[in-house]
Amino acid sequence: MALALPLLGRKNETVSEKKALGAMNWKLRLAVVAFGLTFFFGLSAAFAQSEKKPTVAELLQRLQAAEGFQWELVMRELDEIQDPNVLVPPLLAALANVDPENAPKLLDVLVRFPDAQVAAPLVQLARRADQIPRGMEEFLRGEPARKELLKALSEVCTSWKPPAKYSDDSSAQELTAEDGQAMKSQRFIQWAGAALANTDSSGLDQLLAMLRDHSACRQTAAQGGLLSIILRADQIDPRIVRVVTAALSDADSGVQQSAVLTLKPLIGFDKAALSKDMLEPLFQILKSNPDYEARQAAFGLLRRAPGDAPKRAAELALHDPDDHIQRSAEEFLEQLSAATPDEKP
Repeated sequence: MALALPLLGRKNETVSEKKALGAMNWKLRLAVVAFGLTFFFGLSAAFAQSEKKPTVAELLQRLQAAEGFQWELVMRELDEIQDPNVLVPPLLAALANVDPENAPKLLDVLVRFPDAQVAAPLVQLARRADQIPRGMEEFLRGEPARKELLKALSEVCTSWKPPAKYSDDSSAQELTAEDGQAMKSQRFIQWAGAALANTDSSGLDQLLAMLRDHSACRQTAAQGGLLSIILRADQIDPRIVRVVTAALSDADSGVQQSAVLTLKPLIGFDKAALSKDMLEPLFQILKSNPDYEARQAAFGLLRRAPGDAPKRAAELALHDPDDHIQRSAEEFLEQLSAATPDEKP
C-alpha cells in the first residue's frame, strides 16, 4: 500500500498535467484560428482592392500611354461602357489636357458618341498643338462647332501677323521665336478654315466672306477652307467660282493674292475653267501685285489661257522683279519659239 501511494500520486499528477496541456492546446488552437482569420480577411481585402475596377478617368489615362496589346486591353474595357453620361464627361476632360500626340487614341473612343458636344475642347486642343492631330475636323459638325471655330479665329486674328518670308539665299537667317509662334498660329488658322468648311452650308458662306475680308488672318482661313473643299469635292459650288473671280479685281492686293492662290488649284485640278473675265485681272496681278506668290500664280494661270495670252504674259513676266519668274518667262518664250504651230508648251 505504501508503494502504491507514490504511484497513485504520479497518476493524479499526470492527469493534471494532461488537463493543463489540453487547456494550453485549446488556447493555442484558438490563437491559430484567430491568426488565420485575420490573415485571410486581410488577404481578401488586399485582393479585392487589387481587383477593384479602375475609374473611367484612370482607363483614359492608361489608354494614352498604352501601345499594342495593352492598348487593345484598355479599349476593350472602355468598349464595355455604353452609357455616354458615364464616359463622355471624363473623355472631354482628358481631351482638355492630353498631349496632342496622344489625342488620336482618345478620338478612337470619341467616335462612338457622334452626338457629343466636343467643339470647345477640340478647338482648344488644335490651338495649343504644334502639329494638329488629323481627323479632328470630322467631329466638328453643325452650328455649335461653327460658332466655336469663329470665336477662336476672332481671338487668334486680333494679334496674328503673317510670318516673315525668307528667300532661298537666306540660309544664314534663323527663325525667331516670334516667327515660330506666327507659323504655329498660321497652321491653326488654316486648319480652322478647313474645319469651318466641314461644319455646315453656312460654313461656306463664312469662308467666301472671309476671302474678301481686309484681314490677312481671315483671308488665310478662307484659303485653307476653300482649298479643302476643292480637294475633296467632285463638283464645285458655283458661288466659289463667282466670288473668287470677283475677288481677282479687288483693290486690296491681299484679297487679290487670296483669290489667285485659290483659283490656282481650282483650275489646276480641273474643278473650274479659265474664263475670259478672269484674264484681265490676272494680267493686272502679274503686273503690279507686290506678292511674289500671287504674281507667280497669275503667270502660271495665264500660260494656260487660249490665244496669245500666254505669250503676252511671258513678255510681261520678263520684267518681273523676281529672278525666278523672269527665268520661267525666258524658258517659256524659248519653248514657244521652238514649238511647231500645233504644239503648245
